[in-house]
Amino acid sequence: MVNMKVKGGISNLDEKAVSSKPKKSFFHLSISTNQKYEPNDKHLENDSKIFDDCINDILHNIKDYVKLPEDHKWDDDHITDAEASYVVEVGKQEKGKRLHCHILFKFVHRSKIHLDYDKIKQRIIDRLGIKNVYMLNRLVRPTDDMNVISYLNKYGK
Repeated sequence: MVNMKVKGGISNLDEKAVSSKPKKSFFHLSISTNQKYEPNDKHLENDSKIFDDCINDILHNIKDYVKLPEDHKWDDDHITDAEASYVVEVGKQEKGKRLHCHILFKFVHRSKIHLDYDKIKQRIIDRLGIKNVYMLNRLVRPTDDMNVISYLNKYGK
């Protein structure tokens, strides 16, 4: 007869232990400016460049655009890796072309990490001089990240 091997017991209820194994959190964030552009609009190229510069700036300073628990910092103890892939594009809709972007965030961490949507949104609004942006964030399974990468590269970038 095989005996059941049991491991366990009562944890230290007074201490919060930091997980020794890092977690992976992947997000697919879509941001639409909701700005319509007619064919051959002279402002589209300049607005696209400003939007791209803004997104690039946010991504290179992402630690300023995430929320961590009060006692955690953006350091090697809490964030072990951070990566982002993105594309700025113009939708090909009949009703008008809309400037938007898609970003795939990959975080490896020992914390609870949240994107600061209000801060990201405000940065884009200020840089583009518009009233609002639409944001949609989706959690992506780490095994599905290549599907999102393919989606980001759908127009050959």
